[in-house]
Amino acid sequence: MKKTFIIDWSLIPIFLFTAVTGIGLHLSAENSAPHGVWHNWAVAHVIGSILMLCFVIIHIKMHWTWFKAILKNGIQGKSKITIAETLIFVLSTITGGSLLLIEGGGSEVGKWHWIIGLALILLSVLHILKRLTPLKKSLSSK
Repeated sequence: MKKTFIIDWSLIPIFLFTAVTGIGLHLSAENSAPHGVWHNWAVAHVIGSILMLCFVIIHIKMHWTWFKAILKNGIQGKSKITIAETLIFVLSTITGGSLLLIEGGGSEVGKWHWIIGLALILLSVLHILKRLTPLKKSLSSK
């Protein structure tokens, strides 16, 4: 199996873990769960998010010619879902980093991170579904 597909397949469970822990974190905060519960969701979400960021950087690096083509030729013929997902991922990373390093939970940035995160989940699912056929084929290729 090509290295690209190994990274792509690895991103799916990391994405699911990050999405579930983000939702769990939000719900525990919204429902005034005990601090320990909120803290555990937060730690899991940060770990998943850092892992996700590392794998997404590798993923983007492996597909860099696709991104360079956009800069050179524009977005015609390129997946609008992937472009939107990339932009929303950048916003999610910025707002998440801000929460972790500056703002803290419960801030206005936290509300934006939640909304951006939901949009990112939707776009990521669409991106995965669009790539599912080549991903499945990668399992049978030598």
